[in-house]
Amino acid sequence: MKSKLTGALAAAACALALSVGAPAGGNAATFTFVQNSDECSTPCGIIAGNTVTVADVATGTITVTASMPASWSFITTGAGDASFAFSSSLNNLGLAIGAGTTNASTWTTVGPVASLMMDGLVFHTSAYGADANRSPSQGAGNNNLVLTITAAGLTAATFVADLQAATMGANTSNALFAADVLNTNNGNTGIIDFGARVIPLPAALPLFATGLGALGLLGWRRKRKAAA
Repeated sequence: MKSKLTGALAAAACALALSVGAPAGGNAATFTFVQNSDECSTPCGIIAGNTVTVADVATGTITVTASMPASWSFITTGAGDASFAFSSSLNNLGLAIGAGTTNASTWTTVGPVASLMMDGLVFHTSAYGADANRSPSQGAGNNNLVLTITAAGLTAATFVADLQAATMGANTSNALFAADVLNTNNGNTGIIDFGARVIPLPAALPLFATGLGALGLLGWRRKRKAAA
């Protein structure tokens, strides 16, 4: 991986992101993850337009939306055990292909299973995902996946808190989602992953796009308090 977080740092970043990003008063929450690494043997590329968004629908129901530009496509190459994967400490999640998925009828859900391998990444614990059942030769046009996920009491915030980062060898990565993709702009295929979180902050404060930035904000607050 090009970027690593230790388990403790990842947990701290996740906890802080949840405390800052979740809206007050029990209102619907949205969490967005952006592509942060490219595992393609010949680079597919890293772009801001590749995102995964977790959103509340109702208590017990959320959506996980993986979206890429129209020139990209979710595919099935054998580089991964699924076209899209993640793992959770929850083993009771129900997955369904949701409205808004391109070529929805071809997709199938996966999990929970013991593990899903995505090239060098391994999602352990209860692993879940979806398979596009699509050859790279079919080209672009399969760029949106919407998973409707259900479980008793499930919310976007609890789902995010229970995500388990993939491992790479002996190391814990900062990949919370991974996908098998084709970038038709350069013709390359392989695994990309998502981990950096866009955190909504009060307007008076600077925006930090990752959990690491949020940790920096925490240190800044502590210094201000000590100096007061």
